[in-house]
Amino acid sequence: MAEADLQNAISLHQRGQLAEAEEIYRNILRLEPRHFGATHLLGVVLAQRRQHFEGERLIAHALKINPHDPTAFNNRGIALKELKRLDEALASYDEAVALKPDYAEAFNNRGNALKDLKRLDEALASYDKAIALNPNYVEAFNNRGAALMELKRLDEALASYDEAVALKPDYAEAFNNRGNTLKELKHLDEALASYDKAIALKPNYVEAFKNRGDALMELKRLEEAVASYDNAIALKPDYVEAFHNRGIVLMELKCLEEALASYDNAITLMPDHVEALHNRGIVLMEVKRLDEALASYDKAISLRPGYATAFNNRGIALRELKRLDEALASYDKAIALKADYAEAFYNRGNVLVELRRLDETLVSYDNAIALRADYVEALNNRGVTLMELKRFDQSLASYDKAIALRPDYAEAFNNRGVALTELKRFGLALASCDKAIALKPDYAEAFNNRANVLKELKHFDAALASY
Repeated sequence: MAEADLQNAISLHQRGQLAEAEEIYRNILRLEPRHFGATHLLGVVLAQRRQHFEGERLIAHALKINPHDPTAFNNRGIALKELKRLDEALASYDEAVALKPDYAEAFNNRGNALKDLKRLDEALASYDKAIALNPNYVEAFNNRGAALMELKRLDEALASYDEAVALKPDYAEAFNNRGNTLKELKHLDEALASYDKAIALKPNYVEAFKNRGDALMELKRLEEAVASYDNAIALKPDYVEAFHNRGIVLMELKCLEEALASYDNAITLMPDHVEALHNRGIVLMEVKRLDEALASYDKAISLRPGYATAFNNRGIALRELKRLDEALASYDKAIALKADYAEAFYNRGNVLVELRRLDETLVSYDNAIALRADYVEALNNRGVTLMELKRFDQSLASYDKAIALRPDYAEAFNNRGVALTELKRFGLALASCDKAIALKPDYAEAFNNRANVLKELKHFDAALASY
């Protein structure tokens, strides 16, 4: 009688009628408390209902009744993995494949546990074993692709996902993961097509909408990216990363209040989201809410004390607030954390010039340029500092280098004109000012400097017109 009931329960279980199957398993156990099959499968039902602790306990009890059943070891491993008891899960899968060396599913699940343990090469070997045993094992190909992605073996990952979707053309998850690989490979249009396929197969695929937004952001199709993030959030209103990335795109679109609201949503959902706090600070800076920006950077730094970028941007906020010594200390911290941080050296120079510590300013700009030879803003500001130090020939060379790198750099042409004026090379100075004005017709300072040159040349009417 018990065996007939068990087969009925298994049939219900396989059809997804978990409540009905559970009732029969429990009835069998009332009559036969040590019935292996009912104990084991009741544990599976509970695990499927996300009652992993109770499910694992029952499967473990079943294995005490029959310690030679590979399926029970595999199912116990699944429950243990869900409980984040990964080493125990791995041991359970090992028992399963020891008892049944051709158990492809257990090798696949073993790979999943190893991947979560960051033992990626071992995970890959386990997936390969599963595929060798079952060459049509689509889930193993998908999981193998994920391990290869983490190993940064992107072309191999893509090939593995391609195998998965060839075997199962409606495999939405593999199309999504394939898109992630293509995005990493910078094949963005192909990535977008893969995400679109995933969504076509599974219209409520929230992660695919978010990943599609990321690809669109990289493609600079910003309005479409916002729409994709909006779709993700509509499906999952607590999707922190979608709110965060939506904020990034809105910031690029200069929709600053909306960007701020998006970061605030992300932070409300995850108060320790360091990047959202940092990016929120950037937006607050843009809208001139400097004290709030500073507080946002401070919060980010309290959560991640090694966040060099936040220290750099904190310095920018402090400089805007005219708290120059504190700004300098913040840049110094950024550089201490990241010795090759060219932008922090540049910003440090900008503060030092305001503090009138010109020799130190020059050193800071030189450090920035040594780290980034094409740093035109640093070359320009270095030229300004050299002018203040009355080192006009060196100043001119610095402007010339900036212009060689950026031929449309109006500010450098203007400053070059000033240096040439100081060197009494008035014809060249006038040409440089004219070039600055040609590049930037509303450049009042260049018109003023042009007038100064014309005055030196005794062209007073033309000077008056330029003024």
